[in-house]
Amino acid sequence: MGKVVFLYRSLAYRNAAREMLRKARGLPDGSDRRAACRYAIALRDLARNEAWLEGRRIPHAPFQPRAMKR
Repeated sequence: MGKVVFLYRSLAYRNAAREMLRKARGLPDGSDRRAACRYAIALRDLARNEAWLEGRRIPHAPFQPRAMKR
């Protein structure tokens, strides 16, 4: 069931990204067009990130400072 939900969410984000890119192409060059493109790219990236869509956190290794070279 989880994969089906992921697929629907992923498709929804991809469709939203596609529509935003279409909107951006219709805008004249400038800050609004760049903002719309960045928003579309962010939506596309979210669609690719299954862990984010499923609401899970990706475990990170604890921070360990590097040893200083002498």
